[in-house]
Amino acid sequence: CTVTVLMSAFAGNVFSRQDVRIESSAGDTVRYSPGIMKLPGGSWSFDSTAGTLTSWGRQEDAIGDIGLGLVFRPEEYAGFAETDLDRNAILSAPSGAWRTHWVVAGWKKGFPSPVAPTAEDWSKEVRDLALRLRAPVSVTVSAIK
Repeated sequence: CTVTVLMSAFAGNVFSRQDVRIESSAGDTVRYSPGIMKLPGGSWSFDSTAGTLTSWGRQEDAIGDIGLGLVFRPEEYAGFAETDLDRNAILSAPSGAWRTHWVVAGWKKGFPSPVAPTAEDWSKEVRDLALRLRAPVSVTVSAIK
């Protein structure tokens, strides 16, 4: 396989876009599994129909509570995988096709007010963000007279 990943991040955003292209010499469907790390003492949620995977927990004492998330297109969902350190959504794509998913991160102390003070609130924030990120954009160009 040949893998190409384009990542973008912008100041002030809690998400980073990741565009992935995997070309298989077999030329058929490929599977890949983006994910997020498990947080000590944390809780997590996974919703394949919403296209979200979230985790909320403690990173370390100096940092405190953080939230991690993954947003993907539900129609690409092909399974779930877990290791000792991570949780992953398995996604399916035709060989050579570009696919997009987003990695989300929030730091409780980094919010101007406690926007996501609990795992449940963080999960809802990520689900709401997923709807906005995957919403189709319509652009109309017209001449000004």
